Amino acid sequence: MLSFDPDDARYLSELAEFVGVPRVSRDATAGTMRAAAQWLAGQLRFAGGRVVRTDGHPVVLGEWLGAAGAPTILVYGHYDVQPTGELAEWNTPPFELTVDGDVIRGRGTTDDKGPVYIVLKTAQAFAGQEGGLPLNVKFLFEGEEEIGSPNLPAFLRRHAGELAADLVVSADGAMWRPTEPSVALASKGLVTLDVRVEGANTDLHSGRYGGRSRIRCMSSARSWPACTIATGPSPCLASTTGSRRSRRLAAGSWPPSPFLNRNTWATSG
Repeated sequence: MLSFDPDDARYLSELAEFVGVPRVSRDATAGTMRAAAQWLAGQLRFAGGRVVRTDGHPVVLGEWLGAAGAPTILVYGHYDVQPTGELAEWNTPPFELTVDGDVIRGRGTTDDKGPVYIVLKTAQAFAGQEGGLPLNVKFLFEGEEEIGSPNLPAFLRRHAGELAADLVVSADGAMWRPTEPSVALASKGLVTLDVRVEGANTDLHSGRYGGRSRIRCMSSARSWPACTIATGPSPCLASTTGSRRSRRLAAGSWPPSPFLNRNTWATSG
């Protein structure tokens, strides 16, 4: 069975180094991101860790392939973080690891520095205490996850043979609670979409167009008896035009509705 330090002092010290580099992929300098990648590569010395250039921020690769006949897994993670936002809203400096009881604070501590650090320490323990890992393991840590991984697809295509594996494990996840580890299956991915809304190309006065113009945000909202600018024309008036509509309005000939009254139509029609 693997053994780990009886207290967390060394682990917290190393994690503080990891958290301390302000690796915000959106606007960090190339030198800052490379320094973060080199820190990871140093932690992967037992697996030939190295920093590999991409068309953007570098990737860290490593592999330990000494388990003959065993499956090969690829462990994915990322070392970049989201922007900090307003520093005044932080209780403690974002890039200084702070321990507050059972809580550890620092930018990216849970996404994704802490999970990646757990992978590193577990793999190091296997290599150092048992002479090797029970499986063949490849490591890929990128620096652009928080901006949508724009250069990762091309990198994977170029290095497909080098990164081939039987299973991919993402170290970018969460636990339901501190006492309950969890594994999520087949959930890694990114979906983007555009919502296009079309309306009038000029201002429309509600007194002239409110009950007749096709200005809708949700077509599913077209249910009788609601007759508003968001739902389109009332079914009771949709088939009437011109003077016939005017006569019906003047005579007050419309179905009863909790949403409408004669005054409403008289002032907005």
